[in-house]
Formats: sequence, C-alpha cells, structure tokens
Amino acid sequence: MIPFVTRNPELLVILHPAFSDDAANETQKPLLIAAFAAGNARAQLRTGQKRDMPVEGVRAMLALYAKRKESRPDLDLPSLEAFARAEAGGSLEPAVEAAMADGG
Repeated sequence: MIPFVTRNPELLVILHPAFSDDAANETQKPLLIAAFAAGNARAQLRTGQKRDMPVEGVRAMLALYAKRKESRPDLDLPSLEAFARAEAGGSLEPAVEAAMADGG
C-alpha cells in the first residue's frame, strides 16, 4: 500500500482478501490495491471520519479497472466484474459486505 495511507494515523484502511485476491492478473493487482487504498483514504479524509470505508475503495478500483479495460478490452477480472454489476444495479454496498463476510 502507499506510504501515505499506511503511515497516516488519521486513516484506517483494511485490505481484506476480497479486494486483493483476484490473482487472474498479477500485473494489475498492485495498481488495483493502490486504487482501493486511495479511494478508501480519500473518503475518510473527505468525511473526517477515521473508519475503514471499503465501498469507496472498491469504487476507486472499479474506476481504474474501467480505464484499464479501455486499452485492454480482453482484461477480465471476475471479482471486479461482479462488483461492477452490483454498482450498476445499485447494490455495491451489500456486495462488498457479502464479499468480506465470505472471505473473498
């Protein structure tokens, strides 16, 4: 994770396996983890609340994933595709909660 997030006492970002285990493409994994951390941290800084905000982290991952797919249409990460469908259907929060409860 990025040092700003890991060393900042005002932030709490928990990298749950549900958001980092998609090993289908190891080259994308570091970027996606950084996006998760940044989105999670950004939400905490905006709200002034020190609490893990995984839904916002996943939204940041989805934004990066969409950008990456523009240049690599063959890129297919199943867990992010599922989160994208949940976001499109207005059910991202329960999907994130379920993924965390299932252990990934």
